[in-house]
Amino acid sequence: MTAILITGGKGVLGWHLAEKFREAGYKVFTTTKNGERPKYTSRNYTLDIRDRSSFNNLPRDVDIAIHAAAISRVGVAQTNPHLCLKVNVEGTLNLAEWTLSLERPPLLIFLSSREVYGEASYVPVDENHPTNPISVYGKSKYPDREIPSFIINSLKRNPLIIYGKGQILDFLHLEDFLEGILKIINTFLCDENKVLRLTFNFCSGIGYRLTDVAKLILKKRQSNSVIKVEENRPYETRTFIGDNSKARSLHGINSQVIFDKGITEYIEKMRNLVNNSLCGVQK
Repeated sequence: MTAILITGGKGVLGWHLAEKFREAGYKVFTTTKNGERPKYTSRNYTLDIRDRSSFNNLPRDVDIAIHAAAISRVGVAQTNPHLCLKVNVEGTLNLAEWTLSLERPPLLIFLSSREVYGEASYVPVDENHPTNPISVYGKSKYPDREIPSFIINSLKRNPLIIYGKGQILDFLHLEDFLEGILKIINTFLCDENKVLRLTFNFCSGIGYRLTDVAKLILKKRQSNSVIKVEENRPYETRTFIGDNSKARSLHGINSQVIFDKGITEYIEKMRNLVNNSLCGVQK
């Protein structure tokens, strides 16, 4: 049975990747910094990716390693650059060195970010676009999560804050991302040359103005929250529309979840989380 190791097993991507691969019949190992075991794993290992010696406890018979552990917010990385570089750069180097130390090095899948491209010199952005990150996070290798922030603030009747006018971004539904990674792995197991040493953009190829996204969320929520446009934060990408033709042609990876439907589903999910959180506080 193919064994997959996922770092950052308690993070959003790590948790859902583990669930996806368990359902697909793979053997899944995860790592967490505090040792807390995620639900969907055969075994969890305590790992501080900043500490090279902590890798000695990991299993040595894995076929694929997916690196999902990171400081994953642009704002946090910008205010804590040293920690960001220790985790995102040195941690990744430690993981790469560990995989190479194994008798049979596994495929290493590194989950990067649109932030590495910086401000696009052309759109849609393909994998040949120059990398020119403008933030500490981008230099270290996920942008602040705009849609969850909008939804949570609309549920709490708080303002929806947008930093700068005219920001246009490309969004991909989580399920499309998970399906894409699964297809990459299935392809690798059949023909590794279609995967090894290659970069793939996972994106929808469609740009959405953040003001329009915020208005759509308020409309669906029938919320009285207001949209506030504040001064642009210089470390954030203003425009990103990705080109997914390479992933689509080699692996059949494409965006399947309609944006409007995805927003509706996510609003309901976040509503339940917020309501459960409020009930916990009241108790």
